[in-house]
Amino acid sequence: MAIRKQTLWDSKNDKYVGFVDYGHIPTSKPDQYASEALVFVLVGARSNWKCPIGYFLTDKMTGKMQAKLVQEALIMAAEAGLRVYSVTADGTSVNFTMFSELGCKFTTSY
Repeated sequence: MAIRKQTLWDSKNDKYVGFVDYGHIPTSKPDQYASEALVFVLVGARSNWKCPIGYFLTDKMTGKMQAKLVQEALIMAAEAGLRVYSVTADGTSVNFTMFSELGCKFTTSY
């Protein structure tokens, strides 16, 4: 999701926010403004619930880095006792690269 490139002072945590931030995974661009938020949401398959579990501030993230973050989210969900049946994303080329990194094979059915 697109966000405005800006920094704001977070007085509670005594730091500026609005830069690229992958959580505990190091970035090669720590002083670059973020232009997008990558949000992870778990959704119930048999019941009606949604729960955001994390977000990362990015700027043109690679499919390889996105795959690492998805793997982290899947591990955390499993450790919490949840079973993940599918991963859904839009059709951007970064997402196709991410799915390939995660082991998906794309072939035509015709």
